[in-house]
Amino acid sequence: MSWGFAGLIAVSCSCATPKNTPDQITHRVSKLISSNIPGPVSGGRAWRPLVQGTMKGATNLIPVVLARPYGRGRVALSSAEFKAANDGAEFKANLYRWLASGRHGAIGYTTGHREFRLLSSAADYADGATLRRLGRDSKPLTAPITSNLLSGVSIVFVGIAWEEITAEEVEILRQFVSNGGGLYLMGLGWSWLAYHPNQTMGDYPMEKAAAPYDGHWLDGVVDNGQTFSQTPEKDGFTVFTLQPTQQSSN
Repeated sequence: MSWGFAGLIAVSCSCATPKNTPDQITHRVSKLISSNIPGPVSGGRAWRPLVQGTMKGATNLIPVVLARPYGRGRVALSSAEFKAANDGAEFKANLYRWLASGRHGAIGYTTGHREFRLLSSAADYADGATLRRLGRDSKPLTAPITSNLLSGVSIVFVGIAWEEITAEEVEILRQFVSNGGGLYLMGLGWSWLAYHPNQTMGDYPMEKAAAPYDGHWLDGVVDNGQTFSQTPEKDGFTVFTLQPTQQSSN
């Protein structure tokens, strides 16, 4: 995978205290910088776009982060990893608060499905610092995911899994969310297809995990027309950010 920076638009709410909808995640957030090259995500009408950007040569805004309620729980779907700079730290803290929906308990992260992102990572885009800020513990959830394994867990994070998440595991996660849990799904569609030329997006484990909620990863990159280097740590980038569009809460 090649990584870079992208300026993205946070879709904010004009309401003063957006407590009960995903709008609270982008409340007072205007500048976000992605540490990777995100791809487009999509979903049905229940999903709320939170962060959007443009694809090369296009002007229409494409979501890279979505959120929605499901049953008594909440789900977020993302292809972007945000640096803590500017409003990134606040955005990530708001996201975890919203997903928890007042529930206490550890935040679990799945392992054993070749996940590329774990909450134990010390990278600057990782969420360990956010969890410490919120006073939350994290713990690994080693495959297979079971209902017993989720006991005492408030949020489950699944970070770019490339090996099978079984139908049984997907159903256990769905029941967990329906009963009030939070689920944070991070994936990258273009990367899956680039490294699996003989497979389709339907084979992508993250796509299967998002299926119960009508969430999808798509091919392509949301790069806001920027040119990315194969060695960003060496060459660097000109980072740009955009002010949010204004959208009223429903």
